[in-house]
Amino acid sequence: MITYNPRFLDKTTFLSDYETEILNNMSKNLKFKELLKNNKEQSALQKLYFDFIYTSAKIEGNSYTRGEAQTLFETKKPIGSKNINEAIMLLNIKEALEYVLEKQPEINKHSIREIHQILSQNLLTKEAQGGVRKIAVYISNSDYMPLDNPHELENQMDKMLDIYHTIKNPYDKAIYIHNNLAYLQYFQDCNKRLARLIQNLSLLNSNLAFLSYNAARAEGEIIAKYKEGLIAYYESGNTTLYTDFFVSEYEKTLEFLNIVKQKSAFVLVTS
Repeated sequence: MITYNPRFLDKTTFLSDYETEILNNMSKNLKFKELLKNNKEQSALQKLYFDFIYTSAKIEGNSYTRGEAQTLFETKKPIGSKNINEAIMLLNIKEALEYVLEKQPEINKHSIREIHQILSQNLLTKEAQGGVRKIAVYISNSDYMPLDNPHELENQMDKMLDIYHTIKNPYDKAIYIHNNLAYLQYFQDCNKRLARLIQNLSLLNSNLAFLSYNAARAEGEIIAKYKEGLIAYYESGNTTLYTDFFVSEYEKTLEFLNIVKQKSAFVLVTS
């Protein structure tokens, strides 16, 4: 088995100067917080919201189709033939994303616990919602064994957050908090979906657009590359695969937003 390595927390640089320059150039004219308030762009933003929620759930093995997920969001009625927890997962991710976008709290242990409570409501016991993990957990398809001592989990969370707030590059900050929240497995469940949301909160706190995904690619390519990146980090501390994934997907998000911004009007056509 591969055990938790606290030295992974010491790596804080992931993007090259060239990659940072590309993302900065793509981001510089977006003024994302203004975009969030612009009624003209709401249909485009709703696409990004849906894509993030749906893909995040698919990464966790959710079996809802895009059409079924859209109907769920509109009616709040789960599909009777599916496990109720799948509907709860989707609705919880949606609520947590809305909270992050509206409140944009500072990232600290309190806000992380608060967002975890939203993600895990009706999925975990009350005690486990936002509470440090008190049982051992195992990672599917990996030999990595996370810490199982609550005191050590608290210490590593505190160290992670202290280092996080020293990082200057906003993209490095986002990757750092994502990888290490997923790696630490501080909570009993919902750690990876939490990591993706906190990654986006980190970007928003830097007045940058959040990272979305193309839901049409959620069935294979995105999930495979995302999981490969995390497993590489869990087992060896290798950050290259996840960093490449982050840069590629973030470029696609920024490209979409820049196209939207260039149009005088944007109408999202649904079928």
